[in-house]
Amino acid sequence: MTLTDGRILVREMSEYEGFHGRPMSWEVTTRKFNAVAGGRGFRAQLGSVVKAVRNLEKISVRNLVMHLV
Repeated sequence: MTLTDGRILVREMSEYEGFHGRPMSWEVTTRKFNAVAGGRGFRAQLGSVVKAVRNLEKISVRNLVMHLV
């Protein structure tokens, strides 16, 4: 980041929660998703989205789209 006084600040992270080396727990992931997506006007569908993502390997694309649209 370059500041208005010309100084440049750099921060590099090689690992963080959610990175493949430190996967986020399902609970933390769900809480973060609800915090980010909750104010976007589709609060009623958040539970359905979380349930669908948690079961992605078990549902067809057709069913996924039908339940989320």
